[in-house]
Amino acid sequence: MSALSKGFDCLIYPGANARPQMTSITKIYEDDAQFFDGIGAKTSMEPAGGQYALYADIGLTEDDDETPREVMVLSGADNSQDSFKRLRKECEKALSEVTS
Repeated sequence: MSALSKGFDCLIYPGANARPQMTSITKIYEDDAQFFDGIGAKTSMEPAGGQYALYADIGLTEDDDETPREVMVLSGADNSQDSFKRLRKECEKALSEVTS
């Protein structure tokens, strides 16, 4: 099992009418935090019906070349570490599709 990160910046959208806050997430595996930092991903999360939606802007855009193409996963019953690990896998998949 990987070690946990000492801190990883993630923008948290707490809910309706609340201001988003940059928060240091410590419940993410260090290798996943290094992956997101290494590709310059901007991560965020928000509550979504009893779970969390986690997003990563990995620098790709939609067909209009302006709208960021975000990768998203829902946490479901997974903890934070496993949710970010799944987000990483989806990011790797999206990036590999561009280079294929």
